Amino acid sequence: MVHIIVPEHPGPSCDMEVFEPAEIIVEFIAKFLIPHLEKRIRLRRPDHGTVDDLTLFDKTEAFHVLCCGLRQGLVACIPDRIPPEAEKLRHENRFSFRSHLPTPVLRLMNPAPDAPDDAKDLALRFDQTVPLARFVAANYGVLSFPFRRYVIGPVFRGERPKDGRYRQFIQADIDAIGDGSLDLLHDAEMVSVISGIFTELAIGPFTVRIGNRKVLQGLLQSAGVPEEKVSAASSVIDRLEKIGHGRVVEMLADMGIKEEGARDLIALLTGTGSTDETLTTLKSLDHGPLFADGVVELEKVVAGIRQLGVPEERFRVDISIARGLDYYTGTVYETRFDAYPDLGSIASGGRYDDLASTFTDRSLPGVGISIGVTRLLLRLIKAGLVKATATTIAPVIVTTAEGLEEHAGTYLAQAGRLRAAGIAAEVYLVARHLGKQLQFADRRGFTIAVIARAENIANGTVVIRNLKTGDQCEVLDALLEETVREML
Repeated sequence: MVHIIVPEHPGPSCDMEVFEPAEIIVEFIAKFLIPHLEKRIRLRRPDHGTVDDLTLFDKTEAFHVLCCGLRQGLVACIPDRIPPEAEKLRHENRFSFRSHLPTPVLRLMNPAPDAPDDAKDLALRFDQTVPLARFVAANYGVLSFPFRRYVIGPVFRGERPKDGRYRQFIQADIDAIGDGSLDLLHDAEMVSVISGIFTELAIGPFTVRIGNRKVLQGLLQSAGVPEEKVSAASSVIDRLEKIGHGRVVEMLADMGIKEEGARDLIALLTGTGSTDETLTTLKSLDHGPLFADGVVELEKVVAGIRQLGVPEERFRVDISIARGLDYYTGTVYETRFDAYPDLGSIASGGRYDDLASTFTDRSLPGVGISIGVTRLLLRLIKAGLVKATATTIAPVIVTTAEGLEEHAGTYLAQAGRLRAAGIAAEVYLVARHLGKQLQFADRRGFTIAVIARAENIANGTVVIRNLKTGDQCEVLDALLEETVREML
């Protein structure tokens, strides 16, 4: 069971235009997502004077600054550059992804055919993958390939807001980009990273389902779908679990597949055999060279996943996985919790061989997988898989005497010293009776209360109370930080 801190007011209801409970998301990112990504990532600082001039930086430090600032009740900004002293935050880990500054929230769109020559339509960032392709294409000369990175940031959708569908949400992406080619072992590595993350999350068994767009496209073409309708037919298959077999058969019939052929196709796509059984079945079929290429790729990816030590029960081949985005060209993934299929996909992605072709003539194939952090976390809370243990981010509350104005400087200084020592603290800035303040602290889930009445201030002492056990001690004010750290 994962325990995180959830604020009392997690944000507006899902009918609001933007649903972004920032404190929940930052807490999840700070306490779980980044640490678990870092266990799989060796982050390397770019050489000064090259990529660093392009504001490429390790976003782990930025989120450290942001999260610590929020925990301490401060306003923190993510800087354009990470100062050299932040190097101590860097970790050496098992993989070698690195993170860079998120691309601009606004991006240029292709103008409409009848638009004026100088028209510049702008759109909010839909995902983290297309901006990455543009970044790599624009900075090809200063990057080393394969270029591997992760990024955590906001993306936007033109959705009708409802449960699980938001117009703005946090998405975490892991990608690798090659120069001319990218070995399929990178596809396997994505499964290994996701498997490790959700294993350590420890909220139940899950399965990474792996498909291949070439296999699906080959099947559709062999079944009679014209090439120009293959993409649309793949999108129909992607909705199979949502709209049901009958509706999919009808829609495929409109695209050129006879009803009997459509039913046979769906039976093949939804087979429940093991990974090896599915691969054996696919290898026995002949649906053209595109299909055959996809089967070979699936075999190589599965072999790589096994070499990386991913348990067999954590993945399986599922050729019904299509993914709705057109830029996927090969491997595709979807991850679901076995006991909670209604949560939908919790991590998805795939290979995109041609995505950068919009920005460059070079071949820059890539593969990536993403986690919709906002959607995932709120669904986990709703399902009871993640438990909210407190409604405060800071563990310490600094109480104030009723004559707040007279001693405000003392209380603010105490909180500042705790924060400087790396202990998040909140000051109660309302002149109320101490009992009321302690009731507030108990409801919010604070662990430690710092109490300094007028006589304590005069004597240079402070009372530190453990709100969970009721134990307290009176110490010299100079020992505040040391004593609070010991009691925590």
